[in-house]
Amino acid sequence: MVHHAPLAAARAARLGAHREAAEQFQLALGHHEPPDRQRAALLEQLAYECYLTDQLTRARDSWLEALAIHEQERDTRSVGTAQRWLSRLSWVLGQNADSERYAAAAVDTLEPFEPGPELAMAYSNLAQLRMLADDGAAALHWGTKAIALARELGDRDTEIHALNNVGTTLATAGDLAEGQARLTQSLDLALASDAHEHVARAFTNLGAVNIINWSLGDADRHLQAGLAYCADRDLDTWRLYMTAWLARSLAEQGQYAAAERHVADILRHPHVSPITRVSILRLGVIAPR
Repeated sequence: MVHHAPLAAARAARLGAHREAAEQFQLALGHHEPPDRQRAALLEQLAYECYLTDQLTRARDSWLEALAIHEQERDTRSVGTAQRWLSRLSWVLGQNADSERYAAAAVDTLEPFEPGPELAMAYSNLAQLRMLADDGAAALHWGTKAIALARELGDRDTEIHALNNVGTTLATAGDLAEGQARLTQSLDLALASDAHEHVARAFTNLGAVNIINWSLGDADRHLQAGLAYCADRDLDTWRLYMTAWLARSLAEQGQYAAAERHVADILRHPHVSPITRVSILRLGVIAPR
């Protein structure tokens, strides 16, 4: 089980069967209990699949256990990566103070070492948080820094992530054309790399920035393409969040019945992240009783 289940999980993840991948990693963990680096790696892989499939509390708990192992092993780079992931998960779970604390800790942990992909993504995570907080100047600072380091290292994953942050920041600040260009570049690179999460995130933010800029037809086009992509790959976290944005777009167009149907679809899901629930509440739609 410890040997074959992770192989099956990795294959399932590549094919877009992320719920199956989570189950296989959980199966492997059930047969490897020692708190060593192998268990930490399994926990990290399980956490990522749970993050994609809207099992966010389970993802956070897995990263907390992995962090404890890395601290025990004195594996400082892995500690920094765990802190960065806990920052992301804390934000999605609506725990902003924890998110900011973990984000700063990740950079502090990693900066004393030779710059690597871990630090580049920690910078991009800071850019993402600042973008989400409407702090455009700081988002562009950290995003540009992340892109430069990622390109120096040949780190395509971080480059895609940071381009998204910079593009979203520019578009929400009023430069829709340049922002969409960066977001489209992020999307194209993600599609070329078959990077499921990054593709979903690019579609999400292309939809969101067009709603913010009242280009609702373009927003619907991006969101519907993203929803189809996510439905084929078990990307429930992103599918539900994008559905909330699509409901908002439809409501802005006066299509209230269609918007409420999308909200009802979200609420039928057994696990809905706090950030998606907040997005629904912003619509002023009352959940079915």
